[in-house]
Amino acid sequence: MTDLAEGLALKQSGHTEAAIKVFRKLLQEDENNLDARHHLGNALISAGQTQAGIRELEKVYQKRPADPLTAYNLGCALFVDQQFSRALTLFSQTVRQLPGLLPARVNRGLTLHALNRPQEALADFYLALQKHPEDPTLNWNLALTLLSQGHYREGWAGYEWRWRQNTRERNYPHKFSQPLWDGRPFPGKTLLVYSEQGFGDAIQFARFLPLAKARGGRLLFECRRETAPLFVGHPAIDEQVIFSFSRAPQATFDLQIPLLSLPRVLEIELHNLPQPNPPALKPDQSRFWRQRLAADHFNIGLVWAGQPTHANDRQRSCSLKDLAPLLRADPAHKLNLAFFSLQLGEARAQLTESNGSIPDADMVDCAPWLRDFGDSAALINELDLLITVDTAAAHLGGSLGRPVWVLLSSVPDWRWFRERRDSPWYPSLHLFRQRRPKDWTEPIAQMTDALIQLAGETQLCRQRHQLQRKAEP
Repeated sequence: MTDLAEGLALKQSGHTEAAIKVFRKLLQEDENNLDARHHLGNALISAGQTQAGIRELEKVYQKRPADPLTAYNLGCALFVDQQFSRALTLFSQTVRQLPGLLPARVNRGLTLHALNRPQEALADFYLALQKHPEDPTLNWNLALTLLSQGHYREGWAGYEWRWRQNTRERNYPHKFSQPLWDGRPFPGKTLLVYSEQGFGDAIQFARFLPLAKARGGRLLFECRRETAPLFVGHPAIDEQVIFSFSRAPQATFDLQIPLLSLPRVLEIELHNLPQPNPPALKPDQSRFWRQRLAADHFNIGLVWAGQPTHANDRQRSCSLKDLAPLLRADPAHKLNLAFFSLQLGEARAQLTESNGSIPDADMVDCAPWLRDFGDSAALINELDLLITVDTAAAHLGGSLGRPVWVLLSSVPDWRWFRERRDSPWYPSLHLFRQRRPKDWTEPIAQMTDALIQLAGETQLCRQRHQLQRKAEP
């Protein structure tokens, strides 16, 4: 086996760092080895070293500007780095030279979508579909684009292609012999609806459970332990089952369906989209936070990052440092703001790692009290405002009907559409959008101005109310 082949084999088997060492060694021996440099760039991208990978691929492209595969791989790297305009140029080059290369066509469609040119993206996907009607990745990305444009009927049908993706086992590991429910009435039978994907998806799509329950007998709902408290006493759930990766549900049932397939069989479109059912609240936790939150303060919850394992987390999450303008608003305007961090996971460490980059603010780290989503719901329900990136907290606040301001990246998830400032899924949400990739400055500045206005108006209302109470005999 040649050194180049060894490096490729290491990368393919998941030993990316070892492959990088092999490719670097080849370049030490011959810095003009463009194949080694090309594969080094790809390996660096796979290892999360995006900028270093782009530098290597740029060097190759300078030497091979007419090579379609070099253009394709550099385009992929630039797409990861959110340099969408140049990525589009490179993908278009590859499509012209290799019109049969499906990944190039799909990635060009994705890039057009990222540039908010959805009709062109759809045209690319439909053209590719003529020759590749059964390709899961193509159908999946077509579905997401359709959903982002509000074409729900066709989008829900295509959304079923998620089960043909290589992430199927990660979404839900169990298979069932019971028939998949097709939406028809099921009197006298038991239907299992099982949650899949993320916590936010479970909260968002649980609104469809009453519609399913109305068509039949008993309804079992399987969800993860963290979200289970939200569904205690839910009017549509006859029995709740806790999800386990290692063991399929032990309950008896006749029919089954994934939670995120309910909109398809229920024929959900924007005009008949039901509102969420408010989740259950823990009375003891509600009392705890009611006593802890000062009534004369404007109490704000903050979440600035999602789970790092999420495929789009680099784009959807910001940092606590990015939110500094919000934290500076109170000293400048004397608004009695109080901040409560609901941040969990690795990003919580930013509370103690700011090194003076975060202005002094009245900030409480609530993580020690947030054991599950039931605890989070009790806190959010007592806040005046929740400010969050696109993570489960946005869905939880929205389902409670509380005021929620959501920071969205320039290429948001399908459920937030592309231009709207509101959400048909949650009437209490207000969306603040990036206009430039990787730049949170503009939406956070807009949010800061809006916060100053809202908190000021709230403060005046409370002062008037206090004066009225004092004036009462």
